[in-house]
Amino acid sequence: MLKFDRHKIIIEELEKNGSVQFSDLIKIIPASKITVQRDLIELEEEKRLTRVHGGAVLGQTTSSELIKSPNEIDSIEISRRLARKAVEFIRPDDTIAIDGNINCEFIADFIPDFPIMAVTSSTDSFKNLSKKQNIIPVLTGGKYSRDSRNLVGNFTVETIKKFSFSVLFLSAEGLDPMRGTLESSFDDYMVKIAFISVSEDIILLIDSSKINKTQGIFTCPIGKISKIITDAEPDFRWPPEVIKRVVVV
Repeated sequence: MLKFDRHKIIIEELEKNGSVQFSDLIKIIPASKITVQRDLIELEEEKRLTRVHGGAVLGQTTSSELIKSPNEIDSIEISRRLARKAVEFIRPDDTIAIDGNINCEFIADFIPDFPIMAVTSSTDSFKNLSKKQNIIPVLTGGKYSRDSRNLVGNFTVETIKKFSFSVLFLSAEGLDPMRGTLESSFDDYMVKIAFISVSEDIILLIDSSKINKTQGIFTCPIGKISKIITDAEPDFRWPPEVIKRVVVV
């Protein structure tokens, strides 16, 4: 769906109801959460709506009214903060990998227009990297997953293994501070393992709600992670060598 059409749907919902919940928008707009969030940001910049907790209201307002809904907006704002910090670790001439997850996808928005190569399995990240003049964007290819909007499968894995990355920006569904990262999807696990196997530095972007989740498939050992960018201070019971790698935003 074109941006014009997505914006039209959002404005029509607002004109009809006066407000709209983010959780409702992602049900009626065939696009990823990150794309819909960008649409809301752009429409707010055009002064056509105001973003509030959980959604948006029509026009510009200073109202303190909050739309009661799940915390998608809060979660995405955290993802933006993590990504904004992560791009500080990119240098000109790097060959980087960007994992296919919302935390990492915002990197494509904030990344400086350096002469680098950026490889990703995320179709959303690839589209936004393509807007930069000096970045060489590479999409891994592979089978498209409608659930994650990422590319997965054997072709994806084999393509990734042809590269050598100076930095991998990694996401995870869970983090055991003693052992490492975890995933629930075997397809995602295989793609992440491929990225990890050919990366020199691994920078994990993870919001605090996913820390200490210890169920799933172990993906990246804690000792391989160079930095952990998150939104909460680490627990004092974590190993000291892990605490040293934590960057709080």
